[in-house]
Amino acid sequence: MTKFIAILVAFFAFIGTAVAGDYGACETDLTWLLSQGGAISKVTDLKQDRIRLIDTYTYEFGTTWTQFIIDMGTGEDEQLDDIKETLVQMDAEAEAAKNGQMWYLVVKRELVRGAEHAIFTDLLDKTKTTPWIPFYAFVEGDRCIYGSIDWAIFEDELPEGIRSQLQ
Repeated sequence: MTKFIAILVAFFAFIGTAVAGDYGACETDLTWLLSQGGAISKVTDLKQDRIRLIDTYTYEFGTTWTQFIIDMGTGEDEQLDDIKETLVQMDAEAEAAKNGQMWYLVVKRELVRGAEHAIFTDLLDKTKTTPWIPFYAFVEGDRCIYGSIDWAIFEDELPEGIRSQLQ
C-alpha cells in the first residue's frame, strides 16, 4: 500500500509539473506549446563535449544528444566567432541545467517556424511519417532560449513517459 501511495504521489507531482510547471522566462511559450499537444520533461543532467561541440541531455524519461554545427563556408575569423558564440551558449545551457531551468520538449512540427511545412519520412519505411519535432528550451536571465535537437522524431522512438503526454 505504501508503494502504491508513493507511486500515486509521484504521478500527481509529475502531472503538476508537466501542466503548470515553473518555467521562469519560458512560462508563456512552454505553457502554450504544451496546450497544443506537446510533451515536456525536465533536463536532469547535461554532459558536454566542448571539443566536438556535443550536448548530451538526460531528462526524466531518457537521454538524447545534439551537435552544434559551425558554418565552415565562412572565413577563419567568422568560424572562430561562431565557435566562441557556441561555447558561450553551451555555458548558458550548463548553468540553466544546473539550476533546473532546462527542458526537453516534443511538439507538433506545425508550431515551429521553419519546420511547419516539411514532411519527414522514415528512411526504411517510406509510409511512416511524423508530426513531431524534439527540441530543448532553457532560461537565460529573462529570456527563453530554444535549440533544435533533430528535425523530426517518431513516436515509437520516444520513451513512454513522453509518448503518454502527446495528444
